[in-house]
This record gives sequence, C-alpha cells and structure tokens, in this order.
Amino acid sequence: QNVAQAVEVMELTADSQAQKAAHDATRQNLELQKIAATLTTVPTLPQHVRDALREFGQPVRLFGENLADIRQRLRMALARQELMARGGLVAGDGLGSSNQQQQQQAEDEEEEQVTKYTRASP
Repeated sequence: QNVAQAVEVMELTADSQAQKAAHDATRQNLELQKIAATLTTVPTLPQHVRDALREFGQPVRLFGENLADIRQRLRMALARQELMARGGLVAGDGLGSSNQQQQQQAEDEEEEQVTKYTRASP
C-alpha cells in the first residue's frame, strides 16, 4: 500500500523567477509602507530630519525633493530598520532578494580580471 512515489522538482523559468522576485519586492514594499504609516516617532523639524538621515547614511536632500519628500524618505528608512529588526527584510539594499544578490556577487567574482603589469623594453 505504501509505495514511495518519485517526485520530480522542476526549476522555475527565468521569466517565472523574475516575476517571483518582482512580487516579493512589491510585497516587501507594501509591508514597508504599512509600517511607515504606523510610525509615530518621525521627527518633524527640518534639522532633526537632516540629522536622522545622516545617521542612516542617506543624503540630506535629493534633487527635486521638498521637505515632505525628505521626511517621507526618512519615514521609509525608519520602517526599513524596523522591518530588519523583525527579521522580515534582508540587510543590504532592502528590496532585492538575498539569493539574487549572492548569485550576482558570485558571478562578479568569477568575472573579475587580474591586471598584470610588466616593464616595457627600452
């Protein structure tokens, strides 16, 4: 009665992997926005917002940003920090999947070329 069945696991196509990565990024972005909406400790004074952004290593102002945009960027940085503390976000850029980042780093290391210098003959 108990016959072991062979299960074949197939890899996702590149298109499916890209769609899955986009879906995961969208899901994490929605989670960030949800956390950002509940934050109550975001500074309101411009000097305090600048100081907080500097603590995160973020630029004080990006081209075309107004004060509300700057504060929203700080709110998202605080939300990202909160999500990382909960373990729902991988450290790094934030919205990329860690497997893709690791694969890209491995490919970059493989493609790294060593430059050798020799003396020119006179």
